[in-house]
Amino acid sequence: MPLSHELKILRERRFERTRVNLRGTALFSDTSVAVKIIDLSYSGARLEFPLHASVYQSRGMTGLRIVDILHLGIMWRWSRGRMAGVEFISPTQLRDAISHLMATRE
Repeated sequence: MPLSHELKILRERRFERTRVNLRGTALFSDTSVAVKIIDLSYSGARLEFPLHASVYQSRGMTGLRIVDILHLGIMWRWSRGRMAGVEFISPTQLRDAISHLMATRE
């Protein structure tokens, strides 16, 4: 398969993203860090960290808490500068809560 086809697959998203301005907490096994949630979909989110995202990627992020009401298991997908993309584990079970957050974006 040509590389361009592989890149196209990586760029396609399962769900449309919604721009939000939410507070969140990136969870690690031994600490947590406040983050800004830039956009949100049923399957993941784009986060902004206080420092370069690579600092946090090596620590093994285990979850994301959104405005102290929703706790999501995640998989780290990408990072660039202070931004990072995460994919939610089992997003279908959380679809109603995610829908509410997207509808009430601050």
